Amino acid sequence: MTTSWSRSGVALAALAAAVICTSMSTLSMAADGEKASAARGAIVASDAVARDAIDVFDAIANDQIEVKFIALNANKANLIVANKTKQPLTIKLPEAFAGMPVLAQFGADDANQGVGGGGGGGPFNIAPEKTRKVEVACVCLEHGKPDPYAKVPYELKPLSAISDKPEVAALIARYSKGDISTKAAQAAAWHLQNGMSWKELAAKELEHVRGPNEPYFTRQEIAAAMKLADGAVAYAKQQAADATSFESYSPGAKK
Repeated sequence: MTTSWSRSGVALAALAAAVICTSMSTLSMAADGEKASAARGAIVASDAVARDAIDVFDAIANDQIEVKFIALNANKANLIVANKTKQPLTIKLPEAFAGMPVLAQFGADDANQGVGGGGGGGPFNIAPEKTRKVEVACVCLEHGKPDPYAKVPYELKPLSAISDKPEVAALIARYSKGDISTKAAQAAAWHLQNGMSWKELAAKELEHVRGPNEPYFTRQEIAAAMKLADGAVAYAKQQAADATSFESYSPGAKK
């Protein structure tokens, strides 16, 4: 009798374990399904936001927003964006744009460096009649002029206000993704925009009042900058080739 009950107990325990495992598996599959569904929903929502986003310069021209550009230093800026309407807005920054000192627009010789930044962070929302701060990574584009700082008034401008080089636009767009070295991007920017040689950039120093000077860029940063610059040039050439190919194509034209 005791053996029979033991066998029955073992059987019941095995059955219970199987039921629990099946239930847990079902719950896990359901959770995975919910996660997948949520992910698909996020993608759809993201796509919808991108479609409805208004270009920042269009929004300024339409008097929907007001933008202040605060250049904090050589590689950081804040955009203070005010929604002037009674409707929520989704704003999209260009892949590459400029921050220009106001004095430079009046021909001042001692104006600070203009900078380039990009909208790699994607569109952002602003509630009706509210203000939002957007942080932007920048690179300086006028070597030899004083670095930007917060007390110098700047304005948001199209990149063409300071550069007409597609490779510079490509570099800034890549840098704005946020996953490459600031120093490497800066060296590449001065090389592409201002024509500084790699030898000149490698020899550039940070001057200290006390103690010896130190290299502005490390060897590793120069090496990374060279790769970035080459990549930006190659990308710009490919984009130009694709655009030429597309523009020369006429649907229905006789061969």
